[in-house]
Order: sequence, then structure tokens, then C-alpha cells
Amino acid sequence: MSGFKGVWLVAARELKERGRSKAYLISSIFTIIIVLGAIFVPALLGGDGTTHQIGLVGDGGQELVDAAAALAEQRATEAERAELFETQVFDSVEEAEAALDEGTIDAAIVDATALLTRGGGFFGGS
Repeated sequence: MSGFKGVWLVAARELKERGRSKAYLISSIFTIIIVLGAIFVPALLGGDGTTHQIGLVGDGGQELVDAAAALAEQRATEAERAELFETQVFDSVEEAEAALDEGTIDAAIVDATALLTRGGGFFGGS
């Protein structure tokens, strides 16, 4: 008997013997339901697209967000197509920093030259 036939014979016998057990059948059905739920529930709840909240301070930031959205749209598959960026305009850097601290925005673009992130990160600018 070859190695594959021997493995198949043992596996088939195990499935046959365990299949007679109610506990095995119930736990197998429960596991299948959990796995299917983990696959389909996020899609049903709208988990197919991520929307990023971007704060804008000053001029020029909207063009950057539009360019990023166009690039994301170009690379996304049909199932992923969703509004990827929402913007909120702030009058000052301090207001944008407060919104970052509250968690209402993910990042802020300042005068199209700098990027503010959570944790006080400030990239670019002059």
C-alpha cells in the first residue's frame, strides 16, 4: 500500500468514526458557522471600504485629497469602490490638532505643505 493510500485510509476511518459522535457533528457545524460569519458579516455591515477623515487647514489641501482619491479609485476593485476620503475644513492648526486628539480626523493637511498626524507628528512645512 502506498503512503497516500494509507493516509487516506486512516483519514477516512477517522471521519467515519468521529462522524458518529453528536459532539463532533455539533462542534463542526458550529465552527463552519463561525467561519462563514467571519467572512460574510463584515461585508454585510459595510466593511468593504475604509473612509479616512482628513482635516484641511489653509489653501491647497483639497487638491491633494482629490489626487489621492483619484489614485485610490484607479487602484480599487469594483467591490472596494466607496468614498475613501471625507474632508473637514479648520480655521487654524490648533483646531485641527484638537480634532486629531479627539479622534474625529485621521490626519490634517496644512497649507498643502505639511501633514499633521495623531500623536503630534508634523511632517513638512516651513
